[in-house]
Amino acid sequence: MRHLLTLIFLAATLLPASTFAKTYPHEEAKVQVDIPDTWKVEIEDDTLQATAPKDAAGLVFSIVEAKELAAALESLEKELSSIVKDMKALGEPEKVKFNGVEGYTINGKGKIEGVDVDLGVMILKAPSGKVIVVLGFTSSKSTEKQDAAIEGIFKSLKPMK
Repeated sequence: MRHLLTLIFLAATLLPASTFAKTYPHEEAKVQVDIPDTWKVEIEDDTLQATAPKDAAGLVFSIVEAKELAAALESLEKELSSIVKDMKALGEPEKVKFNGVEGYTINGKGKIEGVDVDLGVMILKAPSGKVIVVLGFTSSKSTEKQDAAIEGIFKSLKPMK
């Protein structure tokens, strides 16, 4: 019996975080993503918002009106500047591919409602042909604590089955 309990404990602590997550489809984009069970998720129209406990991090998945990724990046910059103050990009956009979904990502820093935040933005060409924007943010103080969960969410993004 002791060995069985040890095995159960090891399995529970060593399994990836996505094991304790729910899969959310984004119908219009034709992608799905796994969000940890402990996060609050709201879906409205073509936007999925996920928030970590204690609002330590958040992600927004949304469709934007653009046929090309470059146009989406340009319109996103204007939209973000109304929410994020003192926004500064950290480097240049990098090409990414998650489970066959291609796009670009860039990181930055800024302030939201006076709080220092670290930002991550992905612009992806969804399987539906539409452009999906993923905005991730954490308070600068909690970025390290949230990195693994956010990375797991991003890596779970894939075309719908």
